[in-house]
Amino acid sequence: MKTFLNLKQCLILFAAVFSLTSCLKSDDPDFQIVAGGYVNQKVTEISGGEGEDVKIESEFTPVVLVQGNEQIANCTASGSKSMLLGKTNDYGTAWKTISATPFEELPISTYTITGVNAEGKSASTYASFSPTQGMKNKLKGDIDYNNGVLIFTFNKVENATAYLVIAKSSSNATYFESFEIKGYTETEAKIGEELKLEESSIASKITVPGTYRITLAAVISSSNGMVYQENDKYVSYTKE
Repeated sequence: MKTFLNLKQCLILFAAVFSLTSCLKSDDPDFQIVAGGYVNQKVTEISGGEGEDVKIESEFTPVVLVQGNEQIANCTASGSKSMLLGKTNDYGTAWKTISATPFEELPISTYTITGVNAEGKSASTYASFSPTQGMKNKLKGDIDYNNGVLIFTFNKVENATAYLVIAKSSSNATYFESFEIKGYTETEAKIGEELKLEESSIASKITVPGTYRITLAAVISSSNGMVYQENDKYVSYTKE
C-alpha cells in the first residue's frame, strides 16, 4: 500500500539520525529524545429502541512513543489530559503511553514530553495532535484462521483512508509495537468481500517468534496525523 505513512518507520529514521550524530561527533552527543504519536479511536454502538438508528459514540485517546539516543531512566508527559508513560523494554531506550485520559471529541492538544537519562540529564520534546476528522462508524470485520490461511473481510468505515492486517503480542500492545502484515487502500480492501493471506505471508512480516493476536484496523492518515481504530475480533497465531 503506497499511500500509507508508517509512523514506526519515521521513528526508526529518527533513531538512525541519533546514531549518525554519535558517529560524526568526537565527543558524546547531548542526551536527546524524539516522540511520535497517533490518536486511538474507540467506537461504541448503542442500540436504540424499535425503529431507531444505532447510536455511535467515540473516545479519542492520544498514544505516544518516545525514543532516546541513550537509555531513558524516566519519562513523563504533561498536557491538557493526564498521560502515563512506561518502558517498552527493560533497557528503556523507548517509552510508550500505558494509560491516558480519553477525549470525547477529536483532540487538539500538545503534550510536553520530558525524559531523564541515567546521569540525571533531562531532554524535552513535544507530541502534538490535531486530527480534523474521525471515523464515523465501527470497524466490524470478520476474521478466521484455518489450515494455514487467514480469511477476513473489511466493512466500510467512513473517512478511513486505509485498512490494515496487524499482529500484536498482547491486547494492550500499541500500534507502534505491532507488526503490519498487510495494508490496503479502500479499493484493494474490496469492502464486504472475502480476502485471504497465506501463512507464509504472515510469517514473513513477523520477525520475533511467539504467539500473536492477528486482527484488523482502519486508519485515517493525513498531514495532521493518524487516527487508528482496531477491530474487536482477532485470531491467535504462533510464529515458530
